[in-house]
Amino acid sequence: MKYTKILLSLLLAICMLGLAACANDDGAGADSSTDSTLPEAPAVLELIDPENGANVSIVYSVSAQEYELDTATAVSDRIYRMTEVRIRPEAEPVEPDPERCEILVGMTSYDESKEVYASLGYGEGAVKVVGNKIVLAGYSASALSQALDELAAAMAEGKTEEGVYTVSNSLFVTASDNELLAEVPVADGFTAGKITDTGDGCYMLTFESVSAEKMQSYVATFENKGYTKYDENKIDDNLFYTYVSEENVLTAMYTKYNSTARVLIQPKENTALPTREADNVYTPVEGCETTITQLGLYYDYGDNKASAYFNGMCYVIRLADGSFIVVDGGHNKSIDGDRIYNVLRKQAPDPDNIVIAAWVFSHAHSDHVGFFKDFAKTYSTKVTVEQFIFNFPSAEQRAGLSDNRGVVDVALKQYFANVPIVKAHAGQVYHLRNAKLTMLYSLDLYTDTLTDYNNTSLVFTVEAEGQKFMVFGDYSENGKTMRSMYSADTFKSDIMQVSHHGVAGQSTETYELVAPEYALWPAGDYFVSFTYNGTVQNVQLNEKSWNQYMIQKMDQDKVLWALDDIVILTLGADGITSQVFENDTAYLSGSAVSQ
Repeated sequence: MKYTKILLSLLLAICMLGLAACANDDGAGADSSTDSTLPEAPAVLELIDPENGANVSIVYSVSAQEYELDTATAVSDRIYRMTEVRIRPEAEPVEPDPERCEILVGMTSYDESKEVYASLGYGEGAVKVVGNKIVLAGYSASALSQALDELAAAMAEGKTEEGVYTVSNSLFVTASDNELLAEVPVADGFTAGKITDTGDGCYMLTFESVSAEKMQSYVATFENKGYTKYDENKIDDNLFYTYVSEENVLTAMYTKYNSTARVLIQPKENTALPTREADNVYTPVEGCETTITQLGLYYDYGDNKASAYFNGMCYVIRLADGSFIVVDGGHNKSIDGDRIYNVLRKQAPDPDNIVIAAWVFSHAHSDHVGFFKDFAKTYSTKVTVEQFIFNFPSAEQRAGLSDNRGVVDVALKQYFANVPIVKAHAGQVYHLRNAKLTMLYSLDLYTDTLTDYNNTSLVFTVEAEGQKFMVFGDYSENGKTMRSMYSADTFKSDIMQVSHHGVAGQSTETYELVAPEYALWPAGDYFVSFTYNGTVQNVQLNEKSWNQYMIQKMDQDKVLWALDDIVILTLGADGITSQVFENDTAYLSGSAVSQ
């Protein structure tokens, strides 16, 4: 914790100026030539008088955030414990009284509050006396709490023998509860932002009621604080920026539909950066076609129809130079890792030199990342991974929800310790050989309290050879956030992965915007059965309303279920061709079921 004390002193001065009066018998006055001027004592604010009670009020903004209201209550409680005088917090008046002694909690409309906040960075707090106002300022609950601690300490130190609690008018103490947030440029004219720990040492500030013009003006100030623009992107009316300094990465987002700005900061050592087009150097391999492979991860559980649900999900995208993008990978079963490796080995131009340009984890549910520990243990020395891309939530965000992030963390630490990790954010663009990967959704954009872990999924498109593949992971919420943000042109894709295995959480409206020619469906049967919140759920996928676009409006030969199949789509300038292999054995032997 870093504290900078400009001055914390309590001087209750009752200084009597005595001028020696030497009177003589003839009544002569004092010697007027003597100039005995003493320094004037600093003023103090008398807050609590044991006889008369409170001489101060506690004031908060009419638009106070929850943590500011909580702090106002905490101020009242702290004063009561110290003095047994109860002061009820109150909303700021329409017309402030300049003569009134007040404790201003949080970002009020008073000029005194604005003055103190202007001196702070995000993650910093302060208590300062300005005139007859005591300002408690801070951009987070913990920063305000620290400011309250300093005020209480000053009051205790300033207690007089008569029991009067006072503070000096020169009181000014600052503290930082988050040195990283203090490196975010302060946004002039923005309403104080909500602070969220998004995991991996990354913090996000969210500002509401922001215009695109104000966002652009704000971003233009980043360079004044030592940041350099790394990349920027506009998708429809949404703005995305990446800036870097020697130590940190700033990611800024503006979403038009809700007039919201988000700024995320993370140490450089905790995240790599997306590959820009100018840095994307590769050599195509002659005859190496770009393909998308859906791995069937079906397991035989006997008569248990739940096997359909437990398909897991994995896609292998081969690029023009023979390297790969891999998406997810399946359950905690060694057979999944074997299947992935066998596909990579068969499709690589040199099976002894398998290069994965990027491995993307959509989210940390077991049917997507459970495989990774076994794969890493068995095959980490047989493949070269250039980067991992994911954005897993913080413990705070996922409170009460379970995931398998630990599986990924352990495997990365033990077997891929030197491989860069990118914490992905919406709006980022990755240039990977002949493919362009565009992040459309990350948890950063989610505005509700997280109750469904599926909404931590990354959603992105992969464009190559004139074709576009939309990957939803298990993204749910009926597509509400994405449909609010993006146009039909942004959604439109030639190939689509059916979201959440088709089980729940998506909508016909979303799929109609994508309007794909091909749908890749990571499930093993129409019927799925699973236990959710202690209740057995039986779902007939082809009867559910959210799946009717694929069932009723698409060519069923182009709705490709994972089953136990290996499905390969080949992308070309003339369109897409497909091959389906009945299982791993058929694929490895080259016996296609259909083309």
